Amino acid sequence: MFFKIIVSILFFQSMSSFGASNPRAYRKPIKSIAEMLSENESLSTLLTAVEAADLGTVFSDPGEFTVFAPNNEAFEKIPPSELSALLSDPEGLSAVLLRHVLPKKKPAEAILFGENKLLTCGGDTIIVSRYWRQLNISYEEKSAFVLEQDIRATNGVIHIIDNVI
Repeated sequence: MFFKIIVSILFFQSMSSFGASNPRAYRKPIKSIAEMLSENESLSTLLTAVEAADLGTVFSDPGEFTVFAPNNEAFEKIPPSELSALLSDPEGLSAVLLRHVLPKKKPAEAILFGENKLLTCGGDTIIVSRYWRQLNISYEEKSAFVLEQDIRATNGVIHIIDNVI
């Protein structure tokens, strides 16, 4: 009997410490992708681009999306004249942004090890590579590393990346 009590205590302690070390472990998301983007200062340039391309409703609509979200530093790598031209071309900007969106939810654990060819909402095929815990995204000669994985939203998941692909 004493042994059962000790095992039960250890089990519950390990479960509670797991939840404490991973704050998103058991929480149900309450915000959409659009709301998550608007609240994250490191994604403010992406939010500006989404608004310029008139894609805001796409990220707030119900569904199951995966967004590979370039952070502000990713946009800073684009020469200012090219970025300005891109932001003033809604059709071209939309094509670039939709290359970062999958039409289904793909948390990191759902991505198979090795290279995975995935079709984006923009109709492009990107390669998502998983090696251990690291995810890499590539399209033609452009590539990006996933800096932060599995930011859950009510309509999908966000992975923050370090380059615009």
